Amino acid sequence: MTTPDSLAEIVADVARKHLRDDLPTATVQARPKTDLYGAPAFHLWILYDGNVEKPTARLMTSLHRRMWPDLVEHGIGDELISHSFIDKTEDGPWSNLASGSHRPPDVL
Repeated sequence: MTTPDSLAEIVADVARKHLRDDLPTATVQARPKTDLYGAPAFHLWILYDGNVEKPTARLMTSLHRRMWPDLVEHGIGDELISHSFIDKTEDGPWSNLASGSHRPPDVL
């Protein structure tokens, strides 16, 4: 059975595939949500190691477009997918995500 959480994991897996050349050590987590109109949506948190890697402007602006064909293959094409790039070397609530044991804070 397909659940919002299982779809979120598919979205995260597709993102990892498209990030492996640009941000090979990035940790990716996805959370299902709904948009303002009640439609399914997802948010990606992409944590990268700011000491060794930085996302390029091209990557930040084109990630969803690059992911879209793979998402369509999984039946996830029309959902809104937003994303945040977070430097895991910065101190703050986001740094807990680097361990993979915490969920992103509910700020979005």
